[in-house]
Amino acid sequence: MPVPRHVLKTEATFSADDPWNNNLRSTFTLDNYVWLAAGSPVPPNGRPRGYYRRGICPASTGLAYDVPASLYYAWLRQQVPAERLPELLHELKPQLKSDDYGVMISDRALTAVVWTFGILFALVIVILFSPSTWPADLPAWIWIPMATVITVPIAKIFYSRIFRTLQRRKEQTEWILAHL
Repeated sequence: MPVPRHVLKTEATFSADDPWNNNLRSTFTLDNYVWLAAGSPVPPNGRPRGYYRRGICPASTGLAYDVPASLYYAWLRQQVPAERLPELLHELKPQLKSDDYGVMISDRALTAVVWTFGILFALVIVILFSPSTWPADLPAWIWIPMATVITVPIAKIFYSRIFRTLQRRKEQTEWILAHL
């Protein structure tokens, strides 16, 4: 039984072969929607609680298929025609992970967010580990390495997580463009 969804906006309507329904021609919609928990009320003028996604939905079955960020942004940049979205999504689906759907902002915006949080994090670390917050008799050769030992692993974990997401999105986009 499909999970209930609430369509917020339909971005495109197009006809294409439905790879989930024996390649029969169907009308698809590319929607922004929210996966709702069973029985969740939808506020009349508000944003419902749930998982915000983008996906395609064939009219023949009514089932929604989440579109990963890489495929959505390739379509948005007009690198992929809408008619190819179902086929490419069907081929890409076995390789997708949950992280591929999560962050729905562009690469440029994601990079700006990473840099902003990185700078703020560095400032907090500098303030926490400045000599004024430590005992007066603690020499600099102790607190500087301590700050480095704490800061570097945290920054590395944060950056590697974001970098993996960006790298994965880039590789998927290259795969998508190679299969046009």
